[in-house]
Amino acid sequence: MENGQILSHLTNMDYNYIFNPRSSKASTSPKHFNQTTMNYYISVLKKYAVFNGRASRAEYWYFALFNAIITLALGLIEVVLNIGITTNESVLANIYQLAVLIPAITVGIRRMHDVDKSGWFLLIPIYSFILAVTEGTRGKNKYDPNPKIIE
Repeated sequence: MENGQILSHLTNMDYNYIFNPRSSKASTSPKHFNQTTMNYYISVLKKYAVFNGRASRAEYWYFALFNAIITLALGLIEVVLNIGITTNESVLANIYQLAVLIPAITVGIRRMHDVDKSGWFLLIPIYSFILAVTEGTRGKNKYDPNPKIIE
């Protein structure tokens, strides 16, 4: 192949496949979401007080992951800048956690909806964790269609 042919071939390739090889399986109808990890976090914040609907495992766990990373980063910033050293708590991290409390509750409730359970199951500690790691109901359930599928 000449350089022009290689460039032509690369421009015609499916970039989704390059960056997410599993997406080729998901490209058949019905179409699946191909979100980046940060988009999951942002989508939870955009649905700040949406208690209805469903949240996929990826959306729930990426939100939890980014919460942990941001909380740790804020704690490190406080240590480096000597902020709040007299207290044994991270002031910035506490303010952040308070700010994302409602989105965290709503994504948890929507995660329970994905496994076809009421949001009240979020209050049962071990069982709600088991439900959070369980695959959601395939297809439509009583709460909404599958969040992985765009119909």
